[in-house]
Amino acid sequence: MDNNSTILENKEEPAKSKLHSFLTLLIVITLLVIITFIALLIYDNKKYNTYKVTAADMVDFEKVYKNGVTYYKGNYKYKVGKKEYIYKSDELYTYTPDNIIQVKYNVSNPNDVYNENDSKMFFIILISSIGVFILLVILKIAVSPSKVQEIVVVQVIEKVNCVGGQRIYLSNINIPKTDPNYSTLKYFVYFSSNKEKFKVGNLLQFNIYKYGEGLTSEKYRSVYARTIYNFKDDDFIIYNPNKNNELQK
Repeated sequence: MDNNSTILENKEEPAKSKLHSFLTLLIVITLLVIITFIALLIYDNKKYNTYKVTAADMVDFEKVYKNGVTYYKGNYKYKVGKKEYIYKSDELYTYTPDNIIQVKYNVSNPNDVYNENDSKMFFIILISSIGVFILLVILKIAVSPSKVQEIVVVQVIEKVNCVGGQRIYLSNINIPKTDPNYSTLKYFVYFSSNKEKFKVGNLLQFNIYKYGEGLTSEKYRSVYARTIYNFKDDDFIIYNPNKNNELQK
């Protein structure tokens, strides 16, 4: 691996990384929607099983015009104890609604009538959300930065003792100050207790996108440094400029 091939340029990677993060956010949101509508279906089923059934008589009906077609929906009254309640059905018919229907009402609040359309809507949204979730997961895997390789050669330039090991500062040896990306690609920060591999002066190579690493805001030598959170010591290979070191994807 010579100096000209130390960094495998991949201009699409920053965009892929952003898309990867955005898809992760959408997956979390979709998962929350799925959980919400599962809970709503469970609650709706509980209402279906606990609400009491009674007969309701049609008082009148309304005409609804939709897409040039005339529909009808009925208004009904039902009695609980000595008190009468009105139920305005949302069900649309192409004919005059039935004179008598069954309704399920909440014993604690007779005005609350079970609506079968709610469960249908919850189920449709749930199935749609599961489909979207699967699609997003497939897209996330497809654009995962971990699928992309960009090999970087760095030099250990400083070590600072900290809890559990040392903070290792690594300098990208092929990024000159004139490079427009110098401020974000020059330095890396890694935490390790491996004193042999991370000796000051050692040259190491690794695939920066193996775990889809992002940028952090740690300031070092007047510029920002990437903190490498997910890497392991084995992800770093001692670099010998006299040999053709290669990292596997």
